[in-house]
Amino acid sequence: MRAPMSEPANHAQVIQAMSDGMYVVDRARTITLWNAGAERITGYGAQTAVGRSCGDGLLNHVDDSGQSMCGERCPLLDTMRDGEPRAARVYAHHRD
Repeated sequence: MRAPMSEPANHAQVIQAMSDGMYVVDRARTITLWNAGAERITGYGAQTAVGRSCGDGLLNHVDDSGQSMCGERCPLLDTMRDGEPRAARVYAHHRD
């Protein structure tokens, strides 16, 4: 019988199995987890993305009108600052 997985390991396994693209950042906005869906959507593998800052130009998040959302327009940064949940339509450029 296998020992039960720790909760963080279980969460990572669920995120990796998702077909949707998802990544996790720490408080410094450093990418700590990058799933296969994010790899498919962006063209960047986990080995390239993990350890990078989400705002360093790798993802180039933009809104519906193509305006950059990195920096002061970042909804993730706003949520980290005030703890309020937000919903936003955000697009990332593909590597190619």
